Amino acid sequence: MRSLVPFVLALLACCFPSLASAQFDKRFLPPEIKKTRVGFQVHTQDQEFAAYKVGLWVPIYVEVFGGTDGVAPNPDRPPHLEIETTDSDDVGTRVRLPVAVEPMQTRLFMTYIKTGHMARNSNDVNVKLHVNQREFTLRDNPQSSTINVDSHLYLSLGSRLVDFHRAILKMGQGQNPKEEELDFRFNFDRARYAVFETELERLPDAWFGYNSVDLMILSTENRKFLTGLGNQPERLKAIALWVRSGGRLVVPIARHNQDAVAALLNNEVAWQPPIPVVPPRVPGNLQYNRLSDVERWGGVRGEPFQHDDPKNALVKLPIPVATLDPGNVAAGDWDVQATSGADNRPLITRVRYGLGQITYLAFSLEDSAFFAWRGKEQFLKKLAENLAPRMLVEQNNPNRGMGRQQEFPDDLTTQLLGPAGLDNFDIKVIPFGYVALFIVLYILVVGPLDFFLLKYVFKRLEWTWITFPTVVIAVSVIAYFAAYALKGRDMKINKIDLVDFDLRTSLDEKRQPKDVHAYGQSFFTILSPRIQNYTIGLEPNPEFWGEKPGKILSADLMSWMGRPSDGMNAMGRGSSSGFFRKPYDFSHDFSGLIGVPIPVWTTKAFSASWEQPLLK
Repeated sequence: MRSLVPFVLALLACCFPSLASAQFDKRFLPPEIKKTRVGFQVHTQDQEFAAYKVGLWVPIYVEVFGGTDGVAPNPDRPPHLEIETTDSDDVGTRVRLPVAVEPMQTRLFMTYIKTGHMARNSNDVNVKLHVNQREFTLRDNPQSSTINVDSHLYLSLGSRLVDFHRAILKMGQGQNPKEEELDFRFNFDRARYAVFETELERLPDAWFGYNSVDLMILSTENRKFLTGLGNQPERLKAIALWVRSGGRLVVPIARHNQDAVAALLNNEVAWQPPIPVVPPRVPGNLQYNRLSDVERWGGVRGEPFQHDDPKNALVKLPIPVATLDPGNVAAGDWDVQATSGADNRPLITRVRYGLGQITYLAFSLEDSAFFAWRGKEQFLKKLAENLAPRMLVEQNNPNRGMGRQQEFPDDLTTQLLGPAGLDNFDIKVIPFGYVALFIVLYILVVGPLDFFLLKYVFKRLEWTWITFPTVVIAVSVIAYFAAYALKGRDMKINKIDLVDFDLRTSLDEKRQPKDVHAYGQSFFTILSPRIQNYTIGLEPNPEFWGEKPGKILSADLMSWMGRPSDGMNAMGRGSSSGFFRKPYDFSHDFSGLIGVPIPVWTTKAFSASWEQPLLK
């Protein structure tokens, strides 16, 4: 009887294969995209919600679960993430990222994207996982939303600065708005947004990952975060390159971590050339009863920057501050914005670094004395106003908001792509009057004239099956060759280079430039005489910079370019992807574009960023 048990079980498995398959599926877990986030976290109750600017580069984070077998490298069919979005011309763009995940483990992957349209959510960002010729898609859309390109984005690293977020909300709300009147929810029409990132693994490792950030605040209260950032030079170098390219960094120095801050800012791998002035490692023993000059700098009136004793408000405790002056600062190395008053110690200073700047504060924005200061919100407002770039459209402007026409006459991109800019090619254009006349003649030929000849001359109306397509083909051929005769057969390119030379960051003992850097922005438009897919790149001329020929160079970053407004080829409208347009790809290092489709006799605009050290 027992010998029949295996036979019966095998028979049941054959009779009920779906049951056996179901039992197997319970033991096998396929790879899966767990979660995706685009941009940096915003101050909302939902900690996973993030925001990013349309038309600018932004990091995207994808969490991948390896499943039962994991995701292993495969030379024949490499597993990869495919992230697709659209540019301002409604053409798809793709970024591919190789992946490898251990079995039953979840791993975070980061890359960068640039979206071309406003969206209330991330429906324009599609993420797919390709493993062994299988495709896995994300079930839920990323919890992220686009914001206007003219908005300001303030990023705090290492800490979630709630006070700064509260101060930003009150900007543009009139004098002393009531707490209950503030809207702490995410608002698409707001002009200023405070975002944060506290996880080291989510910090961009490429400088253009901070492309949408207008002002960065590096919190120094968390020593573990500072040392961890110093141990990851590629992420610290990304911050340094962003500052050198025009970024604005604020470093409020916590006195008890001044040695860690000095080590971070003296990192020779990341900061090349070195920062002209870095606060010393030793914090010293500076204490003041009141920081009056800080009040003046922040526009605070009637609220003295003092530290009251929690046990007795009448007793004032000394405020300990960090030492900014290392003792060898020469005139012109930095700008002193605020001092201690009595001994003239610098408390707020600004150092020029490349095309950007670094502002040191001798106190932390999370210090107990600053936290208890009633004028802190006014100070933080002033900090955002003074240190961030000028805002094109203020928050209380009635033309702000999605779905409204927005024009930026002062914007460089709008001017470059205007009728007198890069879209203006020296080609002959047939006046509309002649076009209308030819249309009328064409209608007469294929209509009344064709009918008259066939009915009264040849007396064969059935020949219209031959004459009609013949006329259409003949007119099309004539129009084709006439267009090439007028416009030519050559591809045309309009290009503008904007080059800045940094002569102030690296100086010798005689205060003369020692190491000179050139920072370039290239803008160009391609007019295609045919329907074709192009590979787009930008190769510098080594001989122009004094280098020997033969070295292959390329731009640091290549991308499409669109207008930050509403209308055609603009970023202020919703996406409506066109038909028969395959997406094109960014190269693995984002220095080129592959397979960019450009229709016949149309233009497409591109931009590139590059940096070149000049030989001594």
